Amino acid sequence: MALCGAELAHAAPLEWLPVQSPFYEELEILRTEGLLDTTASLETRPMARIEVAQLVAYALAHHADRADDPGLVRLHREFSRELVRMGFEAAPRYTPPLFERRRDKEGEPPQAFRVIPYVDGAFERRPDGFARLADHSRAGLRLGIEVGNLLLYQDLFAGRVDGGRTFADPLIEHTDFIHYTEDTYLSVATPWLDLSLGRVRSGWGPGHEGSLLWSATAPPVTSLIWSKSLFDGRVRGTALSGDVDAGSQARIAAHRLDVEVTPSLHVGLSEAARYDASQWEPLYVLSIIPFSLVQRMQAQDHLPGAPDTVRNNVMIGADARWRPVRGTTLYGEVLFDDLTFRKAGTPTRIGYQAGWLGSAPFLGRRLSWRGEFTRVHRYVYAVFYDRNFIHQGRPIGYPDGPDSRSLIVRGAWDWNADWRLTAAAGRLDHGEGFLGEFFDPAGPPAQGSVFAGVVEKRRFVESGARWTPRDGVAAELRWGYEWREDAAHVAGADAEGWYGRAALELRH
Repeated sequence: MALCGAELAHAAPLEWLPVQSPFYEELEILRTEGLLDTTASLETRPMARIEVAQLVAYALAHHADRADDPGLVRLHREFSRELVRMGFEAAPRYTPPLFERRRDKEGEPPQAFRVIPYVDGAFERRPDGFARLADHSRAGLRLGIEVGNLLLYQDLFAGRVDGGRTFADPLIEHTDFIHYTEDTYLSVATPWLDLSLGRVRSGWGPGHEGSLLWSATAPPVTSLIWSKSLFDGRVRGTALSGDVDAGSQARIAAHRLDVEVTPSLHVGLSEAARYDASQWEPLYVLSIIPFSLVQRMQAQDHLPGAPDTVRNNVMIGADARWRPVRGTTLYGEVLFDDLTFRKAGTPTRIGYQAGWLGSAPFLGRRLSWRGEFTRVHRYVYAVFYDRNFIHQGRPIGYPDGPDSRSLIVRGAWDWNADWRLTAAAGRLDHGEGFLGEFFDPAGPPAQGSVFAGVVEKRRFVESGARWTPRDGVAAELRWGYEWREDAAHVAGADAEGWYGRAALELRH
């Protein structure tokens, strides 16, 4: 029996679309073209597959004249598993799971078991001439067990993970080939809240290269995530509580509110706190009180003379996207990290980002482009009392870290749903400020907006092609040239060279 989108959303389990999926970019372009439901909160990821399928169903139902749009065709292929249950026809080149058993018996909760094998790998060459199998090149199985609206999901793989031998026994001696999972969770969808407990990646914000408060480029976090939409999706709240390092009692909490102000204007407000505790603190998990107030409540309860463990580091972020006309989306994000005006000489620890996404016909095909500028001040993501927004040695926020500035322009020309040609160019500047560097209030005054020391300047141009002949098959080739001035922050040290990447993904 076919279900409408709303019925299926309440009945279907909560299966996440990984935050680094290329289909988010497809959704962003379709929204820019005016083909999507405007209440969609694409800036809060991961999104549930059923939620994305509803957006695709909306586009197919309301814009039948655009059914041959390359992005819509690719999305129709990818989400045919959900769309068929809504009453839509499967895309002509849809690949169903290799093994799936379903049981829909009246009076009992539906049951399903699904196995999806895959191979996803890439070979890359760096500008210095070093070539290798890329990080996270792997072969694996995605397993899903559904009982009603409950889902147990696990992505098990064997492959190369940078630094894998430092935390796991290698499958091949003296290599980083390991058996692992980074995407495992138990989730439940209810009329009141959607809940997920496990290990997944998150990404909040509109940035393509990365966002400032919580970026899709950050490592996965073991966490509890809950979310709820109100007013037909025009308001959405999301909260996360997790571990940065459970062994050292380093915890993190974050919450976010997405609001559709008008059909063309969307605003997001986010807050995150890094704190130390022997377990997840209830007020952080509840996540309905500003985190700066939570610290004050804990300080009030703190026993005199006891070790000071209640101090947290709070970051606040705000972002917005605006579609002034069809085919154009303007967006931006700003980050305040432990902002204070109480002491002269304290650096402004902020980040900001602005971008432009566009799409228009060109020679009878779809042309899309994006320009994005990002600046992250020095000392961001770290504090002198060691409540840092760093996980596995990488920033939870923008991947280039503090003391960085970048301007990157990308373009894509879709010949059809199978072929996409891409080009990009950019400049990235990085001072000698480093991830984990903090401002010491007892030390001399400092400026966070000024680059530290010798600034390394990187420029690059690249082009590429991507082939997606059907759902579950993708091949990509990228090549480019890079120039570095004052490489490794050594004045006068220059370097340049070719780089490239060949990738293949097969999934059934």
